[in-house]
Amino acid sequence: MSKMSQNEGVFLRSVSFFIYGVALASLFIWCIMQGIILHLAGKSLDAFPYYFIGWVSGVGGLALYWQAQSLYHYAEISR
Repeated sequence: MSKMSQNEGVFLRSVSFFIYGVALASLFIWCIMQGIILHLAGKSLDAFPYYFIGWVSGVGGLALYWQAQSLYHYAEISR
């Protein structure tokens, strides 16, 4: 595998991690909003699964964003 194709692979992986992170951040916002709506409607027990899924997707989104940032930085350095 040549150095250029390895570098392109790292760059593409960083872009895909960023896209997945954005999708998880969108899921985070949607879940938190659904939890708030259910909470305000008086269905507190139904809201907690949305809060949990929102929390997990938020942590996953941040982790993927940080990983994408470091991979992109590595691809820029090794260019």
